[in-house]
Amino acid sequence: MSTYLAVFDYKLNLLRKKYLYFPGIYNRLWGGDNAIIKTGYDRYALVGYEDAIDTNTRVKEIDRPYLYIFNSNLDSLGFSKEDDTLINKWPYSLMRDKEGNILVSGLITSTSLHYNTWEAGWDPDSSYVWVAKYDSNANLIWSRQYFGHDESDNIGYKMILSHDSESYILTGICENTVNKDWENFFAKLDTAGNVIWQSFLPKKYLSERDIDITALHNDGYGFVTSYSDTAPLLYRGVYSILRSDYYYGKFNDTGNILWTKCYCGDSLYQKGEKITEAPNGDLILLGTSYWDYTFPSMYRTDSTGKIKMRRQYFYKDYFAVDNQLGFVSVAPNNQLLLSGAVGSQVAHPGIFDSSGSLSWFVLTDTFDCINGGCETGDSVWNDTTNAVQNVNNIGGIINVYPNPLQEQLYIQTKDLPQGCEAALMDISGRRLYEVKLKANTKEAIDVGKLTAGLYLLQVWENGMCVKTYKVSKE
Repeated sequence: MSTYLAVFDYKLNLLRKKYLYFPGIYNRLWGGDNAIIKTGYDRYALVGYEDAIDTNTRVKEIDRPYLYIFNSNLDSLGFSKEDDTLINKWPYSLMRDKEGNILVSGLITSTSLHYNTWEAGWDPDSSYVWVAKYDSNANLIWSRQYFGHDESDNIGYKMILSHDSESYILTGICENTVNKDWENFFAKLDTAGNVIWQSFLPKKYLSERDIDITALHNDGYGFVTSYSDTAPLLYRGVYSILRSDYYYGKFNDTGNILWTKCYCGDSLYQKGEKITEAPNGDLILLGTSYWDYTFPSMYRTDSTGKIKMRRQYFYKDYFAVDNQLGFVSVAPNNQLLLSGAVGSQVAHPGIFDSSGSLSWFVLTDTFDCINGGCETGDSVWNDTTNAVQNVNNIGGIINVYPNPLQEQLYIQTKDLPQGCEAALMDISGRRLYEVKLKANTKEAIDVGKLTAGLYLLQVWENGMCVKTYKVSKE
């Protein structure tokens, strides 16, 4: 397996391509998230890691990160690979500082493993957030580890330059030693890698670990991640998150959270993965939504986090089983370029002719839709502390009772606007009942034949989910 580099123009015409191989017995390369950046005039950096397998014995060995410097012709300008024989290192992102140095953030783990009952898999016995600094020619300046623990993953997902360009802002996940929970964190490092401060992002339940940050034009930093207000469910010995939503907000140069918001959307499970800022100060949030299939989703908010537009992307309107967002960047003309992959597919003539994984690209206009059809709404959970209170932004009042359920589920409305409906679903997202809601009425759903367990009732207004209730059946 090799790393594949390609150069396209803005009409997606392929200009040139190149495969990267390591010589010798180590022959696998993998790229990380945010894996390519521009570091100077006609200079680019690519980070990844060597999935080391001895091709003679087929024995798994230590994973080692690499840094590759190249130009627009894909000619090599510099290369570095760490040869540590004791620990694994995985890079997740890279950045350039004002001196032209390149910084990589990621994860260091031990090679010894233990069984994780939460995820029903094997985890390293110890892990640390990892940061390394290289010069512009890929020569290592320093490599440090932070916020370690004896189990699970401690990951540095993203690092950016501070507003004054004198320090680095790092985000990721690690253990909060005060409450002993795994939480997303923000940290500020000086140019030598010393920690200036660290703060944690409060969540009721940790749904997804991914988090992204961006420096905002005026002041502060924006972030996007995921959030759940539902406790994990233990099923057949494995804990599962029942639902997850976009969770985003703003923090300042001292790590204080200024505001947070949570958007429920119309999917049972959503994961916030990428954030960037439009020229007018709007926030662009991107991630993955899950239902019976996966698909990339995009939300645009104003500078205070109010939802202005949403968009979902499908490969030629085909509902692929595994359609994942990979990367997002702002083009020089302020268009938004998205890329990803459709995986685990069989050939579908007229849509795509080959099987396996396929890369896709989406180029929008200036932070709007490709060709119209966007939906608007302001269904947001507002909470400036823990984002645990679901504020009902739909006009009118809705009461759902009883809870727990027995034979009937009642939905009582007052002054409800037109175009509202409710859907009762099981925890897998399968719709069981649907009912149109009127302005002032009481609707009843017969739930007597449902099995005991947890269910979700979603209220929709003109095609947008505006409220989710958790109800249980005894």
